[in-house]
Amino acid sequence: MSTSFESVKQLKHWLACTFLAVPLCIAPAFAEEPKSAAIMPKANKSLLIDVEKAGNNLVAVGERGHVLISSDNGKTWTQSNVPMSQMINGVSFPDNRHGWAVGHDGHILRTEDGGVTWTKQRDGLGAQAEANVRKLRSVKTQINRLNAELIDTSISPEKRREIQDALSELDWDLESATERVNEPAVAQPLMDVWFENAKKGWVVGAFGQLLHTTDGGDTWEDLSGAIDNEMEFHLNSVTGIDGGTVVIAGEAGFVVVTPDDGKTWYSIDLGYEGTIFGVKADHTGSTIVATGLRGKTFISKDKGLNWADITPDVGFSLSGVEFVDDDSILLVGHGGTISFSADAGNNFNTETLPSRASISNAVYTGNGEFILVGQGGVHTYTLKPSSEEK
Repeated sequence: MSTSFESVKQLKHWLACTFLAVPLCIAPAFAEEPKSAAIMPKANKSLLIDVEKAGNNLVAVGERGHVLISSDNGKTWTQSNVPMSQMINGVSFPDNRHGWAVGHDGHILRTEDGGVTWTKQRDGLGAQAEANVRKLRSVKTQINRLNAELIDTSISPEKRREIQDALSELDWDLESATERVNEPAVAQPLMDVWFENAKKGWVVGAFGQLLHTTDGGDTWEDLSGAIDNEMEFHLNSVTGIDGGTVVIAGEAGFVVVTPDDGKTWYSIDLGYEGTIFGVKADHTGSTIVATGLRGKTFISKDKGLNWADITPDVGFSLSGVEFVDDDSILLVGHGGTISFSADAGNNFNTETLPSRASISNAVYTGNGEFILVGQGGVHTYTLKPSSEEK
C-alpha cells in the first residue's frame, strides 16, 4: 500500500508532540479562513504561554490568540484585538511600543502601540504555500536540465546512468512537490521570538525554523540552513545580548550561539541530550540561563560559549527563566514548581504553587514580586525575605 508524502509528514508531526511544562503539541495546521481572537471575559484564566514587559505595562500571550495587557503590575488585564485565533507561543518587546508575537500556523504579529492593537506581519500559511510553489518550480527546472543533458549523444554510458538515477530520484520529489501545491498548506508553529531593537529580531520554531529580520519584520530571511541542525530539532527558545550575540536552544540539548548577528554559529555541547525549553539572558548580558526537561539547568557567564550545570533539586521539568539581577534567578515549570537562587545557581530554594498549576514563564515586577503565566492564566508569586538575601 502506498503512502502519500503528506500522510507521512503529518504522522511525523503528531509523533513529534513535545512534553512541555505547559503541554503544547506541535501538530499540523491546515489552511482556513483567517479569523480574529474572540474577546473573552475570562481570558486571563486561559492557558498563557509567555509574558513580557512593554515599558511600564505587561503583555501576556497564549491560547486562542489571546493577548492581554496590564498597566498595574498584573492586578487587572485587558484583552487586545488580535488578527489570529491560534496559539501564540512567544512575545518580545525591545521598547515600550514595538512588539512582536509568534505562534501556530507560522504567523508573526506586530504592534506599534505597546500591544493594544496588532497586525499580522507574516502569514505562515501563505508563506508556506509560496515556498511550495517555489519548490515545485525548482524540481521541474532540474528535471528539464537533466533531460536536456540526456539528448547529448556524446555523453558516456556512465554519465548517462548517473543522469537517469538522478531523474528517478527527482520523480519522487516531483510527486511530493505537486501534492504540496495541490493540497492545503501546512505551516509549522513558531515557538519564540527575541528582538534586540525595533529593527533587528530573531524567530525560532518547530523542525529547525530560524528566521531573521533587520527591518522590523517587513522582510524575513530564512536562516534555518545556516546552523548545524541536520536532524531538524525543534528550536524552542531564543534570547540575545545587545551587540550581536544570540543564543538558541531546543530539543536534544541543542544549543547554538552567534556572537556576530548570525555571520558565524557555534554549536555548544552541554553534555546533556534532553530538551531545553527556555533560555534567557539577564538585562546586562552578563548571565544566560537555560532550563528544560527534568529540571536540567545550565548557566553561562561568557555570552553562551561555556556553560555550567546548576540543576536544582526538583522533580519536574522547568520551562521559564527570569532574573531579579544577574545572580538572582527564578525558574518555573511543571506542577507549579518555582525554584529561586540568589547566588547564580549555587543554591536554590524550591517551592510549589498551592494550585500546582504548570507555569510556562515569569516576569519580575519589582519588590520581590513576579507575575507567572501558564495553566489557569495569570498567577502571582512573592519571594520570601530569606530568598532575597545574597
